[in-house]
Amino acid sequence: MANSILEISLCLFENICFFLFIDRFLQHKSKNHWYIFIASVIVKSILDYALVNTALLIKIPASILSGTVLCLIVYNTCIYIPSGFFIMFCYLLCIIDLVIGNVLTIFSDNNILLIFYGNLIQRAIICAFVKIIDAVTLFLIYRMMHKIALSFTKKIWLMFNVVMGAFLIITILFMTAYPDSNPSKSTEYLYTALFLIFFIMSLFIIHFLTFVAATFKENEKIHILRNNYSSIEESLLSQTENMRVIKKMRHDIKNNLLLLNTLIKNNNIKEAVSLIDQSVTQIEGTTIGLSQSSGHGIIDAIIANKAGLAKERNITFSYKLDSIPEISIDSIDISSVVTNLLDNALEAAEREENGFAEIKIINMESYISINVINSCTSVPLTSSTDKHILITSKADKSLHGFGTEIISDIAKKYNGSFVWKVSNNVFSANVIMKKS
Repeated sequence: MANSILEISLCLFENICFFLFIDRFLQHKSKNHWYIFIASVIVKSILDYALVNTALLIKIPASILSGTVLCLIVYNTCIYIPSGFFIMFCYLLCIIDLVIGNVLTIFSDNNILLIFYGNLIQRAIICAFVKIIDAVTLFLIYRMMHKIALSFTKKIWLMFNVVMGAFLIITILFMTAYPDSNPSKSTEYLYTALFLIFFIMSLFIIHFLTFVAATFKENEKIHILRNNYSSIEESLLSQTENMRVIKKMRHDIKNNLLLLNTLIKNNNIKEAVSLIDQSVTQIEGTTIGLSQSSGHGIIDAIIANKAGLAKERNITFSYKLDSIPEISIDSIDISSVVTNLLDNALEAAEREENGFAEIKIINMESYISINVINSCTSVPLTSSTDKHILITSKADKSLHGFGTEIISDIAKKYNGSFVWKVSNNVFSANVIMKKS
């Protein structure tokens, strides 16, 4: 009875740690977050307890399968994410047991089985110590992965599954073979060193995979920021060209009016109308500028450029701008936010029959609010791993989510937030950032 209570307690502790870990990465399908969490822990613990006395080659695959299936039921995720996590969990439990067990055999004359399955009090103390090591290890891995795991590509996740699976298989083979042997002290030292090196190597590999994913993520962000810079440069060049044309028009307008006056006096109506038509065509082909100004040259240039693009795509475009001349937000950051918001809005509005987009910049006491709305009859696609990350509808899916992720990162950088919603066929995105 006492052993059964200990086994159940161990299963509960392990699964609480596992699901707390997973809960930090995956999005729940249900709004009853904690009820589902508790139910998941209980169900998984019952399944694990039912497998306590089965062979490792059956128990571990069954535990991985049950955990993966539970995650697919509870979370919005792909199969290769929870499977990778549970393969890693099982590997950590096995390898830590081997390392701690071998260290203890060095300081005692007992076999590793007697250490873990000796008298109840000794077993409870040792198991409590091992579970603390398990929890600390999981926390360290969480610290490695928490900012980057959801940016793993499918290929990296599959590689993670394969690598962790290989480590797990090797560890299981050690566990099934080792207890039947009766090694000497020198062999115990060798095994302990091998298991410890194996354990440390696996942590380095996990760190390496997160480093690769982080590098990929940063490269993609740099790629998008470069595109944003190109867009800003294009906006400024367009405004510069418009100013040149306007100056030329102002220079010519007096001569044109004098010529028009002469044509009318001489009753050359046809030539006068032709001159007027030419002037109107020239004016319509020029983006004069914005009827309102934020007082921030780069923001105004971007909005003017996007207004021109909207006109070319037959999208109704409007703007309401408060004056924000004095802000300490970096020009690259504010331009990235405005560019990404408007690019997303125009991309969505272009697919609608009567597409529209609007940007509002509101100057509050300590914060600046940038709100962009656009027509949206279809529900935007979101990442399977994070419902807050939007997926682009463009052909190149490799860059999905990075635009909205950049917006969110910049908002957090300035003690702000980025939120979006869809209501009544209108998509609304709002960014708030502290001005100083």
